[in-house]
Amino acid sequence: MARRDKQIAAGSVAVLWLLFGFVFWQIAGLVMVTAPGVVVLSGIVGASILILNTASIYRMIRRCSCDTTKARIYGPEVQSVQIEDGVSPNVELP
Repeated sequence: MARRDKQIAAGSVAVLWLLFGFVFWQIAGLVMVTAPGVVVLSGIVGASILILNTASIYRMIRRCSCDTTKARIYGPEVQSVQIEDGVSPNVELP
């Protein structure tokens, strides 16, 4: 993956963590009085979702960083831009 794509993926995960934390903090105060079990259950489910999403993005970044994968990911886009510009595509896909 390109450096910018990696940064956007990492930033998206950070925003996801912040949003989950904010929503949980806001809802927990309202629900804690009437149903504390719901708060605990939603905390466990939310933490599981965050951990799995973070792990999947980390794995995607690690897996898609090699050169052959970059050609497979970005090759069709480069070819279509070259075709639109009237240049014969010269990107070889593995």
